[in-house]
Amino acid sequence: APAYRYMLNLEVVDYTESRYVSMFNDEAERLLGMKAEEINALQLSNSEAYERVFQNALLKEFVMTLRVKLDASNGAYEPRVRCSVYRMEPVDENKEVDNMI
Repeated sequence: APAYRYMLNLEVVDYTESRYVSMFNDEAERLLGMKAEEINALQLSNSEAYERVFQNALLKEFVMTLRVKLDASNGAYEPRVRCSVYRMEPVDENKEVDNMI
């Protein structure tokens, strides 16, 4: 049996702008709360529950560290900025307030 792993493309937003990012297995499991094998089985057995997993992930707040890379491959005229989530943690409001002081 294949080993399922996540590769999600999503839009993240803060109060200044939005950015499209890629998210891989460990962080995606944290975001969705399910392993890739589980969500694959859910997709095959219960499409409503499958959609609900993604709906529940919307508008959650996280502190993310992004890996940003300039990609000028494939003969592109303009280089593209590629972002992927390197690390992600739920917002700890007490810690964030301490950082502001």
